[in-house]
Amino acid sequence: MRSGVLLELELVLLVVCSLVAPAGAYAFLYGRWSISRRTVLGFAMLLMVLAGVDVALLQSLTEKARRTPDLPGMQLFTDQLALVLYVLPAALAGLGVNLLSHVLISHLGQAERRFDHQHSHATSTPHLQHWQTGLVMLAIGAIFLLDLYSGNDIRLHALYLFPLAWVARHRQGWLLTTLTLLTVSALQIVTFSLAAAGIASFITDALVSLLASCLVVVLARQSGQRQQERQFAPRQARDIR
Repeated sequence: MRSGVLLELELVLLVVCSLVAPAGAYAFLYGRWSISRRTVLGFAMLLMVLAGVDVALLQSLTEKARRTPDLPGMQLFTDQLALVLYVLPAALAGLGVNLLSHVLISHLGQAERRFDHQHSHATSTPHLQHWQTGLVMLAIGAIFLLDLYSGNDIRLHALYLFPLAWVARHRQGWLLTTLTLLTVSALQIVTFSLAAAGIASFITDALVSLLASCLVVVLARQSGQRQQERQFAPRQARDIR
């Protein structure tokens, strides 16, 4: 009598874990308009737990079918038919693993995108950045030599604004931008001191060039920040979805 009750209980649990519980969880998730990662993760874990319970119940019922083959309905759990019954828990476990992999891959993808955005300018291509910085310094030196040997008739100090704007726009930190601004200002002061006719002309040229350089730095920094925001906005939208 007791063995018959346990057998019926195992059969009921097998039906519930194999069909009722997965169908109910699927219907619940299918009716949700939005869903969080934790819910998907919980559903994946539930499917894998149900698959494990199904396997344990099938093994128990198969063993009982070997011992008491004369019980009604136990022919379903013979060795040949039991292999077919294992398909359902295998499918549940496979679906759970796929959902778990989906959550993990989605999380890692978003983490990688955030890392790439935060370190794209600072650490992504350090060798390329060193070469670019070296070329900018060479350009500043070339402009200084050309401005120095062109004489008073041709003023080339406005060309300093181009490498200065590039550094201010493409470098996140203020250190390199400030050093470039100080270098450009010092070279311009040297050129103005050699070419100026008087102290008033020297002060005027130096102040105008310094103000123009500061304005270019501010505008270039703002342009670079807006570009970063435009690049990061679609990634944030994808992360929210």
